[in-house]
Amino acid sequence: MATKLRIAGAVILVLLAAVVALIGQPSAADKVAFRAAELDKQLDERKVQIDPGDLLRLMYDTKVPLVMLDVRDEPDYNLFHLVDSRHIALSGIDSALIKAPGEKAVFVVIGNDEQRASEGWKLLTAQGATNAYLLAGGINLWLDVFANGQLTKPIDPSASGDDTLRHRFNSAVGQLHPAARPPIDAAAGREFVELVEIKEPGPKVKGGCG
Repeated sequence: MATKLRIAGAVILVLLAAVVALIGQPSAADKVAFRAAELDKQLDERKVQIDPGDLLRLMYDTKVPLVMLDVRDEPDYNLFHLVDSRHIALSGIDSALIKAPGEKAVFVVIGNDEQRASEGWKLLTAQGATNAYLLAGGINLWLDVFANGQLTKPIDPSASGDDTLRHRFNSAVGQLHPAARPPIDAAAGREFVELVEIKEPGPKVKGGCG
């Protein structure tokens, strides 16, 4: 009897493997589409867009493994980007990228405004990132605040537009510009909510009969 059960179990595993091979694993786009309503709701309610002041706080917090993903076009990234931010195409956001820095890593997706960053955030979240955010107002607001001294400039969600860089540079300065890593007290006088909270990953479900 036990031998028959083992054989039956082996047959089932082979059949399951064949089905997976035939159908294939869901793509990143499939995962985003499956959770579209939930993800759009979080974006619409502005639960994941962190203020430039909050990101600056994280940049100096040595207890937080911060991963900044800049999803802009490479020419814009070369013109100016935040210190330690990584340039990546949306197509490069996958589960391997998420697992690499550990479960407690905080991901912040950066665009010129919020349009492309929102797509990057969806990809991160749908593929399992527990602590994923995007920079509110993008690099445009960051430079308004930390390069142009407009500390009290509010976040304007309607300004995402066509997600173009509205600031001009005479040459590509990369991360050498002072605003690429402002002093830790550069946001003093700016009011913002510290939105980032480190979420622990959920319990892993184990199989078995109890």
